[in-house]
Amino acid sequence: MVKQVSIHPLRAWRLGQGMTLDAASAAVGTVRQVWYDWETGRRRPGADALERIFLITDGAVEPNDFYPMPLWRRALDAARTALARKAA
Repeated sequence: MVKQVSIHPLRAWRLGQGMTLDAASAAVGTVRQVWYDWETGRRRPGADALERIFLITDGAVEPNDFYPMPLWRRALDAARTALARKAA
């Protein structure tokens, strides 16, 4: 069995931009360790930081990326996708 490793959207965005932890954290007005903790899920950004992240990433990283989606929501999204495929 192979374990899938998912990369947090914040880290994916930073790496895609070729930014270091230092540069990314400075762009939001925080320190490297805090940004790293956001990327690894150790902590979640506050409202002000969430807004700055959304703005500097041009919406590529949203506040919902930091909060787990409830299981019922995943099931609903999967059902909607399946229905859309059948309709097409």
